[in-house]
Amino acid sequence: MVEPLAPAGYMMAPADTPPQMGSMRTVEQLSGYQDGSRPFSLAEEEEVQAAQQLGAPEGYLRVPDEAEPLVQAEPMVSAEPLVQAQPEPIREERVAYIPRIEDPIAKPQWAGGMPVSERNCRQQLKRLGVVYEDIPAVGNGRSCGIAHPVKLKQLSGGITIKPAATLNCQITLAFAQWVKNDLAPSTRARYLTGISSIQQMSSYSCRRMNNNDKNPPMSEHAVGNAIDIGSITLNSGKLIDVRKPGFFAFREKSLLTNVRSDSCKYFNTVLGPGTNRQHADHFHFDLRDRKSGRKYCNMGR
Repeated sequence: MVEPLAPAGYMMAPADTPPQMGSMRTVEQLSGYQDGSRPFSLAEEEEVQAAQQLGAPEGYLRVPDEAEPLVQAEPMVSAEPLVQAQPEPIREERVAYIPRIEDPIAKPQWAGGMPVSERNCRQQLKRLGVVYEDIPAVGNGRSCGIAHPVKLKQLSGGITIKPAATLNCQITLAFAQWVKNDLAPSTRARYLTGISSIQQMSSYSCRRMNNNDKNPPMSEHAVGNAIDIGSITLNSGKLIDVRKPGFFAFREKSLLTNVRSDSCKYFNTVLGPGTNRQHADHFHFDLRDRKSGRKYCNMGR
């Protein structure tokens, strides 16, 4: 049997060839045979117009098979120029920082700190190796009080003050210098050992002088300008009592005599056993400022 010839412009695909995805068909295939025996539908006409717009090869149109999904093209969005947001300028605020000063020595006097004399005094204490603590002002009425007191705890060489003494800085400095320069060397020369501790019997105390006057003036203790010493303990454990020693206590007598003579170079007032009954058991040292400028150092008996 002779197979009929395909119309011009139409190619017969072999019977055993499966349909290809997206196969190309000629315009004549969509528009019918040349003799017009095949009708030209509206859908085929739209396909032909689409092929012409997409620029397919002349006479061909890519027609998707039923199994190939149709992908709808995303609408084109006009690209607008990107404008980068400019950061806001940083505003610099100038703030005046005032340092917080905790050290009363470093705090200036105009800000409520210590006077220059008080600061200088404390610097000398530190150079001597004195251990002390700055404490708040103490006072009781007009006649008693210390504006810038210190609590004396330890002297040069590790000599402990028992109990810690509340004093002004000036008497503290004079006492520390006397112990370091005279008392400690004198004790070591006589006992071949150092001082462990000093027992103080009175420091700041709001009271009057201990004398026989009916209306005695205020004591230097009332302004923290005096200290009383009752005994001295050596590193060997020996206790030296300030009371008048016995007849055969030669080393104690020599030491206490040396205390009376040397201490007057540092203090304006030195009282002790033999002065009166009020000072029979202790030495009293102060920096009383007399109008005459004279010192009162009672050597006792």
